Amino acid sequence: MRPATGTAARAARPRGRPGSPGGRNPRARSRRCPPPRPSLRHTRRPHSRTASGPRAVGPGAGAGGVGRGRIMAGYIGRLSRGRPVMAVTDEAIEKIKAMIVSGALRPGDRLPRESELAAELGLSRNSLREAVRALSLIRILDVRQGDGTYVTSLDPQLLLEALSFVVDFHRDDTVLEFLAVRRILEPAATAAAATRISEEQLDALSRQLDELGDEPSVEDLVAADLEFHRGIVSGAGNSVLCSLLDGLSGPTTRARIWRGLTQEDAVGRTLREHRAILAALRDRDAEAARSWATVHIASVEQWLRSTL
Repeated sequence: MRPATGTAARAARPRGRPGSPGGRNPRARSRRCPPPRPSLRHTRRPHSRTASGPRAVGPGAGAGGVGRGRIMAGYIGRLSRGRPVMAVTDEAIEKIKAMIVSGALRPGDRLPRESELAAELGLSRNSLREAVRALSLIRILDVRQGDGTYVTSLDPQLLLEALSFVVDFHRDDTVLEFLAVRRILEPAATAAAATRISEEQLDALSRQLDELGDEPSVEDLVAADLEFHRGIVSGAGNSVLCSLLDGLSGPTTRARIWRGLTQEDAVGRTLREHRAILAALRDRDAEAARSWATVHIASVEQWLRSTL
């Protein structure tokens, strides 16, 4: 019998290798024609849509990227319109500050309710809360749970508390600069105290030196030194100067301890200088008090310069 040809032969031909379902050989077609290329519509990334329409996709355009896209779009939009870029919280702080400076809010006043104040200032309640939190940290506002938010007394001593917190982050190479500022301010405060400090305050300073003794530890001496100068400056009757010097004294504390541990007769010299300052104050001699205060601070500064 002759083999079948034509259509009958193709129908009778086995489809693929034996044992495969359907009998089709996957390699057969690949040799004859390549697989079709994927359409561009199948490889294009989907757009991330926002309320204002599609955004270009890319890094950060997925979950959470849309929010960043809105922020950047708003930032670029403000720049293109020529407006200064300011964080919403900073704007809220500036508006509350303007109310206090203008006298609309006075020391001790209670702020309006959050919803009312936010509407009055044109702010969101979240940005208003952040501004109140920031102003309470620097003692401008006082948040009382269950009672409301109040403007503080705005006393210099209260406001300058933030200074002592900030200067604690000083670098060691700036200690000399703090000592230089102290050498400018403290002798002037000591001279002013010579005519204003009371006898009771002078007696308290004298008792403090007596209790310290002739051979105190370095730590006790430095702590007493801080209290001694704080008492003198408070006797000058200037609360701003007192708070300012109190805030600036922190960075020099470690240098004074180091000096007491390493310099010969540093403890005895400090005690003698304290006694000389106190004697000048009792004599009401402003210039002598100024001179001894200058010598006292300059000796620490000179020693620190020689060791660095």
